[in-house]
Amino acid sequence: MKVLLLSNLGSDMGMPLFRLGSYKTNLLPLASSLLRDGDTEIRILASDYVARELKGSARPHGVEPNTILGFRVPELNETGWDSFMTRSYRETLPDEVITLVEAELQARLKGWQPDVIISWEAPTGLFRRLWPDALVLDIMPGAFMRPPYPPLISFDPVGLYGDCWYANEDPTTTRVSDQALAEFGDLRALYLKHFSDLDVRNCLDTSCGLSFAGNICLMPMQITDYFGWKDNTTFQTQFQLLETVLATAPAETDVLPTQYVGSLVSERIIDNSNIDRLRQVWPNLRYDFGLEALDNISQYLISASETVISVSSTLGLQAKILGKRLISPSGSHLAPLADSVSFKDGHAAPVRDLSPFLTAMLTRTHISRERLFRDPTYLRSLLEAFQERQGEAGIERFPDAKLVDQSPGDIVAMSNLERSRTLWRGAFGGEEASTDARLGALKARVRDKNVAAVSFDVFDTLVCRTVLSPAHVFELMSRRLAETHNGILPRSLIDNFAGTRAGTERMIRARLDRATGGPDEMRIEDVYEEMLAAYGLSAELVSELVEIEQELELEVLVPRRDIVSLYKWTRNLGKPTTIISDFIHSGAFVARVLEKCGITEWDGFYVSSETGSKKHSGALFSTYLEERGLDAARCLHVGDNLHGDIAMAEAMGMIAMEIPALPKMAMDRAGILGIDRKLLNDSVRMGAVLSVYAHNNFGMGGSRNGAVAVEGDDGELIDTRFELGFLLLGPLMHFFAQSILQQARDSGCRQIVFFARDTVLPWRMAQALIQPGDPELVYWPVSRSAVAMLEIYQPEDLLNVRIDDFNRSGTLISLMEQRFHLKQWEIDRGAVMQWCSKPFEEVLVSDIHEFAILNIAVQSARSHWKDYYVRVEARRERFLRAARSWGTDFSAPTLTVDFGYRGTIHKKVESLFETPPSLHMFMSYADRSGHPPMRNCSVFYFAEANSRLGGAEPLIEHNLLFETLINEGVGSTLDYIDSEDGSVEVIRDSSVDHPHARAIAEIHSGAIRFSEYWNTRCGPIDRYTVAGRQDLAVFFRHFADTPSAAMALLLSPLIFDNPYAGHQPRRLLDTDAKDLRNGAVWKAGQEAIIASRTVKTVKTVKEDEPVLPPSELPRLRQLGLRFVRPLVLLRAGKNRQIVRNYDRDPVGVFRNSPHTSYRILGRILLGPYL
Repeated sequence: MKVLLLSNLGSDMGMPLFRLGSYKTNLLPLASSLLRDGDTEIRILASDYVARELKGSARPHGVEPNTILGFRVPELNETGWDSFMTRSYRETLPDEVITLVEAELQARLKGWQPDVIISWEAPTGLFRRLWPDALVLDIMPGAFMRPPYPPLISFDPVGLYGDCWYANEDPTTTRVSDQALAEFGDLRALYLKHFSDLDVRNCLDTSCGLSFAGNICLMPMQITDYFGWKDNTTFQTQFQLLETVLATAPAETDVLPTQYVGSLVSERIIDNSNIDRLRQVWPNLRYDFGLEALDNISQYLISASETVISVSSTLGLQAKILGKRLISPSGSHLAPLADSVSFKDGHAAPVRDLSPFLTAMLTRTHISRERLFRDPTYLRSLLEAFQERQGEAGIERFPDAKLVDQSPGDIVAMSNLERSRTLWRGAFGGEEASTDARLGALKARVRDKNVAAVSFDVFDTLVCRTVLSPAHVFELMSRRLAETHNGILPRSLIDNFAGTRAGTERMIRARLDRATGGPDEMRIEDVYEEMLAAYGLSAELVSELVEIEQELELEVLVPRRDIVSLYKWTRNLGKPTTIISDFIHSGAFVARVLEKCGITEWDGFYVSSETGSKKHSGALFSTYLEERGLDAARCLHVGDNLHGDIAMAEAMGMIAMEIPALPKMAMDRAGILGIDRKLLNDSVRMGAVLSVYAHNNFGMGGSRNGAVAVEGDDGELIDTRFELGFLLLGPLMHFFAQSILQQARDSGCRQIVFFARDTVLPWRMAQALIQPGDPELVYWPVSRSAVAMLEIYQPEDLLNVRIDDFNRSGTLISLMEQRFHLKQWEIDRGAVMQWCSKPFEEVLVSDIHEFAILNIAVQSARSHWKDYYVRVEARRERFLRAARSWGTDFSAPTLTVDFGYRGTIHKKVESLFETPPSLHMFMSYADRSGHPPMRNCSVFYFAEANSRLGGAEPLIEHNLLFETLINEGVGSTLDYIDSEDGSVEVIRDSSVDHPHARAIAEIHSGAIRFSEYWNTRCGPIDRYTVAGRQDLAVFFRHFADTPSAAMALLLSPLIFDNPYAGHQPRRLLDTDAKDLRNGAVWKAGQEAIIASRTVKTVKTVKEDEPVLPPSELPRLRQLGLRFVRPLVLLRAGKNRQIVRNYDRDPVGVFRNSPHTSYRILGRILLGPYL
């Protein structure tokens, strides 16, 4: 049997690699299963882009790379028919397009004729026409794919979507056995009970603030430009469909849309810019951004809904399986099963019972993906049965139920309810499953019947800044004033603006604090009037300066999503909510801030600048209570400031709950790692890096690694690999990517070539940063080994081959073979023997002087130059073909990009370009005279470093660790070989295993998330600040030097591989080692792991003494403990356990301290509690 597997051969939605995941996840495993049958030939057909990427993943599946064929017809691209497969779904292909496609297919297949064609979610009409005798199967995700459901693949021998096998069938006529039907009923009941146990509807209320007045109409939105949606409906956009649904839904029905938010493609129809308007126009809209916490949220929501609306999503099938009403305004495969295809009276349409049809679908047309992958005999028997039934109609086109051997009971047995439960509760499960105990405690307090009203602080509670400190806004404003008010304001004021602005506010505040009888709060206008007066300037400038400061504040302010959701949830409970803020800007400005962050409704609004009284003195709380006529004991206030929000609210008799401020949490955790607070305060940009890290990852402050947090147990600075990538790699690689693009623009380059593997992150980031007119970006899968000898044109060129970094304990033969590509018999033994008397096979690199080795190589090559040069020229020609297939234009002015350090790859390939390219590196080593390693080279981070000064530069001292982290999660490129189809295949080192690749993917996803966030949210910081070299690496330095054991273990799956240097691959860490003699790459990480096993934990309390958490102490004593905490940090040094004990049980720490001075300090701070 000959089987051809393929998916869309063009691009989807402008993304050439969109289908790569489908090939890797589904088609490669199917091919592997078929090959294990032993009597099947396979070919995998993919677009040229996908094929190149796919070949590197083939061999682990037992698939030979040369069976993966790349499809590329330039004429189709030029005429707009490159997406001929998806366009053929609803369009008639022109004859000239069919001719071009057929010619390319025949050229690739070279006479190989398939018996079976399997296509993943791409129309196959043309293939049915070109191979009329072949069995053509359209496959796609089945009705079930994600937990709690088992993954099923849908097979269709007729077509897909509107061309499916039952498009012209009456689904009500299907018949199945009574037993199968009963089992289907049990399946439906099981899943409905599972979702009922999760309490989906109530969880949406408590977690997202979504209260439902009546029936729920669920509308899972799709991707507008995907052919499966746009070619199956008359609606032009998701927004048009949404408005129609909202307009036609009955008054008693709440419309609940969900948005398609994926890792590869997303489409957000509802965002901060339109959600408030939509809610005003359509009161029946129910949406909260918290729904995006789970990417498969819709399948959970079906159970809580009465009606589901879908054009072509498999969620429509799930709706029918669970017995829900389905409205499908489409011509897709859902239309024949829908209870209505229009919105007119659609919500009143009776729900058709299609249980027999759905039973047949699940037992004959949907096949267990795992069994298909695991059992080659089973897969082959199904294909043969499809072949035998090609003349049948309807459900009889499929293998019979006995052969498929998959009853509804079997599907139930394959279900993963526990995984589904974990996913749901991790996102919406309420207090009992929350990953942060604080949020659960807050909701419990708010829900308490004794709480009649709730008030919220604004800054650092409902909203936070992308900068670390409010004072950093003044630094940005100083830079903006230099642009807008140079010549209007004195240069001395502009240069000293930040200090003058902050100092003036402090001076006025001190004056107000000393005064009696007047207001105890100032206005922003007071500050600028006093500043301008001090410089003898007119007060007419006040309004301009206030406006500029407010513009900057709005640019750096972002919502704290979890607290904003808590606010909305509180309002939906029906409890009055009030805004109470100590802020010197106007109330109107505070309202603008809240509106930007999605809050437009409140019952009370108090800002200190308007009332003249502050929370900090208690007066603003008094005003609030008196004006609202509230009982203080029944009022809850939520805020971040221990004095103004907590102590003073409690002093007024109110209940107070602390929301830890993100900047403070970030600084505290950075301090535990040993990072100097002053450094972060003194650098606006690096402070902002830490601030956006906290905003993206800290939430309410609990541990993020899956463990349930308790108060005082705030986790590490870095808890996950995603966070590690976000904080350690994201800033360095993002700013490097910016510098690459700027360097290319400045030098007039039309093309940027990134050298793999260590530039994959800046390459990916640069793709999101490019502007119209920027150079083309090209990524080369290269290594020093793979491009070896490309620069050789005469024997003497071998004198320039670098060998100083080769393993000195390796054999001379291995060096000659790997660095000079000499065959063993070509090595001049006589020349070797002149330098060493050992047997030839035993001679080590260390036995012969470096220059002597180079001369031996030259002499050996010269003696066999004709054959040798043929090999070199063949390598060069093969590489040129490969590079052109990657999109390289060797005639274009080019900037090459490498991580470092001596420009080896650049030197080997620069002669291939018509104009010598420039080189931009992350960092470079100096030559022995202290000069750059080569001419025409620019460097981003550290130029002309001394490679031996590791302690002075963390990225040199820990270069192996850093390179492993930034490298693409694949093995090093070893070489290139010619494939049967004429393309060039990339051969990679196979020592990098799946756990390593998965860990790197998690780390890199964090780095990419930093880049995306910084690019969209940190414009003024990017514009007005720079980061010094030492600042850039501060987080990496401290992580690499003094990690905790938990942090170190995050990197335990990683492998360092460097075959070019003659080293065997080895893991960064040996988690089983008892000492440091195992040769681990990352010594500090290894030491931390070993220390965690050997250090004996000293108990901070006696066995019969209970732990007294800080939260149970009076507020003033809590303030004292916070004040003393920096002393504990200083005393603890690298021993973070002392700090954790202090945060958990300060009473026990002071009581049991061996130091008298500490016990005395404890008595002062804690008094009777000791």
